[in-house]
Order: sequence, then C-alpha cells, then structure tokens
Amino acid sequence: MLGTVMFTIVFNSMVITPVLADIAGDLSVSVSVGGLLVTVNALVAGVMAVVAAPLISRIGRRHSIVLGMVILSASNLASVASPDFLTLLATRAIAGLGAALLAPAVFVMVGDYFSYEQRGRAIGLVMTGASLGPVLGLPAGAVLADAFSWRAIFLVIGALCALFAVLLYRNLPKQEPTATEEDPAAGMVANWSAALRSRPVSAALLADFMGFASWYVVLTFMGAFFREEYGLSTSVLGLLTVATGLGIITGSNGGGRLGDRLGKRPIILVSGLAGALFGTLLTTAAPWPALAMVFLFAFAVPTGARMASSRAVLTELSPPLRTTIMGINTAGLQFGVLLGSLAGALAIDWVGYAYLGPTAAAFCLLGTLAFWLEVPEVTRTSAHIPTETAATP
Repeated sequence: MLGTVMFTIVFNSMVITPVLADIAGDLSVSVSVGGLLVTVNALVAGVMAVVAAPLISRIGRRHSIVLGMVILSASNLASVASPDFLTLLATRAIAGLGAALLAPAVFVMVGDYFSYEQRGRAIGLVMTGASLGPVLGLPAGAVLADAFSWRAIFLVIGALCALFAVLLYRNLPKQEPTATEEDPAAGMVANWSAALRSRPVSAALLADFMGFASWYVVLTFMGAFFREEYGLSTSVLGLLTVATGLGIITGSNGGGRLGDRLGKRPIILVSGLAGALFGTLLTTAAPWPALAMVFLFAFAVPTGARMASSRAVLTELSPPLRTTIMGINTAGLQFGVLLGSLAGALAIDWVGYAYLGPTAAAFCLLGTLAFWLEVPEVTRTSAHIPTETAATP
C-alpha cells in the first residue's frame, strides 16, 4: 500500500512533463513560463515537508497519508477546470501540499512498523512504486493527452487519488506507535534544532541531499544528452525512462536486501563510489548509444541501492525525531532536484554535455564522503509494534 502512495506522488509530479508544450499553448504562455508548473510543485512540497512534521505527529501517520491523498485528488480535479495559467499554477501548488504530507509520513511509517533489520527490503519495495511512476505514468499521460487532452491527465490522477484514499483509509494500520512519537508541543523549531545538532543526522541528511542532486543532474538532461550526442528520435528516448526506472528498482530492492544482511553503511559507501564511476563514464566514455544506455542503467542501480539504505539509516538514527528527520529529508529531495537541474544546466552552458557525468559524480562523492566521515552503522533492533500489525510496503 505504501508503494502505491509513492507511485502517486511521482506520477503527479512528473506526468505533465511530456505535455508541457500543449498546456503552455492552450493557456497562452511560453514553454519556459509553463515550466513553473513543475517548479512550484517541487518548491511547495520541499518547503512544506519541513513544517509538516508537527501535523503528522498530531493527527497520526495513517490520517496524514489519507489527508495528503485527498489534497492531491482535489487539486488535480480542480486542475481539470482551470480556466487560465495562474489558476492551474495555484492548483499545482496545492498538489505540492499533499506531497509534503505524504512522503514523510510514508517513510516514518516504514520506520515505525518494520524492524531495522528488515527496513532496507521494505523501503526497496516502497521505492519500486516511486520508480513505476515515470515508467508507467509518463507513457499513460502521453496517451491520454493524445486521445483526449492534457486535462484528461489531471482527471485520471484525481480519480486515482480518490480511490487510493479510500483504500488506504481502510487498509493502513489503525494502531499508531507511541514509542517514537514526537511531542507536537515541544515546538517545530526545537525539533529541527535537536535533529540538526546531531552530527550523524545532519551528515546523513547532507549525504542524501547530495545524492538527490547527483541523480537529477543526469535525469533532468538525459533526454537532451542522448538526442544531441547520438541523434536519437523522441520515440526512442522513451527507453531512457524504462532504463532508469528498472535500474532504480533493481538497485533499491537488491541494495535494500543486501543492506539488511551486510549492513547499510557498506552498501551506501560502495554505491556512492559506483555511482560516481558510472555517472562519469556515461557522458565521457560511451561512443555508442547502446553503451551509454548500459552506463545509464549502471548509474541508476547504485543510486537506487544508496537511496534505500540511506533512508533506512535516517529512520533509525534518532527514532524520537523520526518525523522531523524524514520531513527534512523530503525537503532535501525537492531541493536536490532544483540544485541538480541548475548544476546540470550550468555544466552544459559552460563546458558541454560531456561534463554532466563528472558533475553528477562530484555531488555523489561529496555525499559519500560526508556519510563515511560522520555516520556510524546502526545495529540495534527498532521494532516498536508487533509484526502482525505491520504495514504492507
């Protein structure tokens, strides 16, 4: 069930990408201005994820997830009837509010209901849902837009979110954990301060932020890179989404399970080095598109492994502050998207596409170094609720 939530978040955030030009044309704005529909969603989700922790702690994980899904449903249904660009921009901002509640609550729930020794596997399964968002969602969005209009995409997402809200309300565990519950009365700023004063927590958050930036340096511009460097057609470029999605699924599930058996720290360190290597090779050592596709997949696999293991570690470094930490981590994802996109654009403008890979590698190595220096392996068991009440990832 939690994987369904992550699928919805990613589907909602990325589905308008292939129809951005259509939306801009219909609403009489330029494509560059239309891109604000993506930016505002990420910015609102990032900022509000940091302040969502007190609400998640107050109303509970289950109710937060259902509320977030209802917000996504309502905002997307409102997008269907948007008469102008500013109205659509507002509905996309409201959708960001839903995502800000959903993502932290999902990973907090995984931390609450799965022991640390099984958490990598659980997070890998949750991330499978997120990876299927672009693999299945982008082609589906393009088909809907071609058959009907771009407004049909928002109608379908709104209906799916409404259905998922009902299913989640009925099937998520009703019992809320108490051993790791934050006290909303303690104050949001006090909880932020307590989390960030911990060197392992702040270093792990920084490492994950750098990892997100590294991934989005490549992901944002991979279509342009393959088109410019190899002359691939738009139809063939769809294979890139499949390659990255399958790579993340393979890495998150394999890396998550290996982390449970061998320790999360070695998986994160090895994945960081492997990601830096294959990211560099992708844009500097692939004379043929087939080889570049192999390197792209090879870059995605350790990225997925690192994401699954690092989030498992983040949920355990300070269980009493788990909600605040995962809220900050969700904000790091959104701002990592923005940083990676900006860094990639600057690399292309200054020195060319060949430097996309080394730029991604630099972020990857910086994050790996921060983790290696400051974050220890966590070994204690952290199951707080009996196995029979656990959520299904």
